[in-house]
Amino acid sequence: MFANGGGGILDDLIGFLSNPPENVSEIGNAPKLAEEIANQLLAVIATNPLLKSAGPTLDPKRLFHGSDGKIRVSVINLAGLGSGDAQQSFVNQLQMTLFTWIKQNPSSTGRLYVLDEAQNFAPSQVGTACKGSALSLVRVLLILPRPTKTAQWRKAVVTRGPLHPLRT
Repeated sequence: MFANGGGGILDDLIGFLSNPPENVSEIGNAPKLAEEIANQLLAVIATNPLLKSAGPTLDPKRLFHGSDGKIRVSVINLAGLGSGDAQQSFVNQLQMTLFTWIKQNPSSTGRLYVLDEAQNFAPSQVGTACKGSALSLVRVLLILPRPTKTAQWRKAVVTRGPLHPLRT
């Protein structure tokens, strides 16, 4: 019912779950279960700075282009997120958002995405919360024209360690 009604922001969902309409479900204790879920969401919000934040929704176009349409350099400071887990979560969300936006908005001039201390987010030897989205984003950023007989392209992710060829 919430999604069919147009959805909303997280606070709207919590309000809906805290006081669901009658006959929302055939489950006998659905209102009690919904209230428990609302309380669990409130607990997660209290401990996760990403969910506490207020402000405008991230618009990838604003990261890459200024209001005058010129190419823009954007810097996002992760220091305010505190823990490494919160930073990993934010970077993962950012990369997934950028991946989707770039696929829908190709550029003839290309784009540059720099992740400082990338070895913490996409290390070569272990998995992290955002390694998969980092590699997907690099793949979409490295989409180049098909190689010709005179030009061969090599795609690689460079970390402080060895080169890692991308499998496409």
